[in-house]
Amino acid sequence: MTSQTLTEWTRVLAETVSERTGDLYGASALTQAVSAILALHTWADVPDDLHPNPKAARLLIKAHKKRQADAGRRVKKSATLDLDGCAAMVQQCDTTTLVGLRNRLIVVWSVWAMTRRSEFADRVLPDAVVVPTKGMRLFFASSKTDQAAEGEWVSMPARDDLLDPVTAYTEYRDALAAAGITTGKILRRIDRWGTIGDELSAESVNDIIQALAAAAGVAWDDQGNKLTAHGLRATGATLADEAGASDAVKRKQGRWSPHSKVADGYVRHRDEWGGNAMANVPAVPAPRGPIQED
Repeated sequence: MTSQTLTEWTRVLAETVSERTGDLYGASALTQAVSAILALHTWADVPDDLHPNPKAARLLIKAHKKRQADAGRRVKKSATLDLDGCAAMVQQCDTTTLVGLRNRLIVVWSVWAMTRRSEFADRVLPDAVVVPTKGMRLFFASSKTDQAAEGEWVSMPARDDLLDPVTAYTEYRDALAAAGITTGKILRRIDRWGTIGDELSAESVNDIIQALAAAAGVAWDDQGNKLTAHGLRATGATLADEAGASDAVKRKQGRWSPHSKVADGYVRHRDEWGGNAMANVPAVPAPRGPIQED
């Protein structure tokens, strides 16, 4: 694709209505589309000097974003949870059943490993390793920011509460083994009769999270944002930030690139009043008496 074609293609997308939302595509969708084109050129071993220059396309996207903002369009972000909200979702999981064990694992790992729903659905049993007295290690063979598939291990420390990633995994793993499943995908479809099917889709991961959130009464935040699988990933980043984790550590846990600005958007500052930048500015003392006029 030439630079001119990339720019024109982006312009057409900016004027295209999304079938899913019924609105014009937003700037983030356009940015992803341009990135996909650039990635395809790399994967196809197109010589660097024949890659399209995205500068004009990105300027067009920037202008498109401003037009939409001026027209009142706001970027919607998924809701996030505090620890109590996460625990409330886990408590909706009947851990006497295989479905409940699986659903608890989805909630717990989505937070502690900050998983994208697609990469979670792709994990296989050998990817999970229990480290005695320490916690869990989970291998991601590839991710959105690891297109070369070099792979990365993510650690999840053990906890002494409802949200322990080790308990969530080992009890589910043992239940799968009891049913004769010791290889293949970790997350499985399970019907109402307990029959275990093949892999669970990324869309189903999101559906399960939203159903548990609704049952726990935490489906929406105060700003009217709905909790999604993406929101549990942001929940993990936010909890890590509130616990004092450095930017580098958060990015490593969430498998963002080391200098990613996107990662910053996953941290949600929930206390907009007590944590406000102006909250601790000293008050002005009231005057002691009436002001005297000359």
